[in-house]
Formats: sequence, C-alpha cells, structure tokens
Amino acid sequence: MIEKPYKVVLAIRIMWGLWSLGSLFLIAVFTSAFFAGNLQKEIIVPLGIVYFLVISLTGLLVRAVSKGKNWARLLYTIIACISIALTVFGQIVKPQITLPSLIITITLTIAYSIIIYLLFHRESKILFSRSKTTAAQQYNQADGIDM
Repeated sequence: MIEKPYKVVLAIRIMWGLWSLGSLFLIAVFTSAFFAGNLQKEIIVPLGIVYFLVISLTGLLVRAVSKGKNWARLLYTIIACISIALTVFGQIVKPQITLPSLIITITLTIAYSIIIYLLFHRESKILFSRSKTTAAQQYNQADGIDM
C-alpha cells in the first residue's frame, strides 16, 4: 500500500473540517427554524431527510477521496467549483453584503481552492492513479530516486 502524500493528507483534513462545519451549520439552521416555527409541517420531514442525505453523502465522498478514489476526487472538485461559483454569485447579486457573509464567502473560496490545489498537486498523482506502483516509480524518477 502506498503511503498518502502529505499534501493529500492535508487536503483531506481540510475537507473533513469543512464537512464538520457544514454539518453543524445545516443542523443549526434546521433546528433553529424548527423551534422558531418557521417550517411548515409538511416540509419538516422531507427537509430533514435531504439534510441528512447531503451530510451523509458528502462524508462518504470525503472518505472515498481519502481512500484514493480518483472519481471521488473529480466529483469533489466539480462540487467545490460549483460551490465557489454559487457563493461568489450570491454575494454579487445581493443588494447588501454583510461582513459575516463576505467572510464566509472568502473563507470557503480559499479553502476549496487550497483543497483543489492539494488534490491535483504532482505528489497526489501517486494516490489517485490506477497503477499506484507505476505512478510511484514515475514520481520518484522525476525526483531522481531509483526504486
């Protein structure tokens, strides 16, 4: 088994951090709306199921990336790019930009950009290639190390 490159380990830690914060945010929004009575009775269960699915599937996606699945890395990248675009677009369209929303937008954009950079760095190729031994040999040969 190939040891995970440090850049991938760092990306995965950031991904789990974003997943945790996002999960807490979704739970907080749902519970506060529920206790404030802002949710219609017909939508409480379906919305809870959707939130549960989003949290679960995102966690499974991060886990798949951490196992070196290239499809998961690509899917996470697509989702991250869409998230960045929607977040920035949401800030541009808003009539009033608040400081907390601006900080969240900048933080998410930077975090997702760092994750994408780390996941597609040259060192990450070892973990996400189909032939891990061939990728490791190519990586080491490029650095002048014989295996």
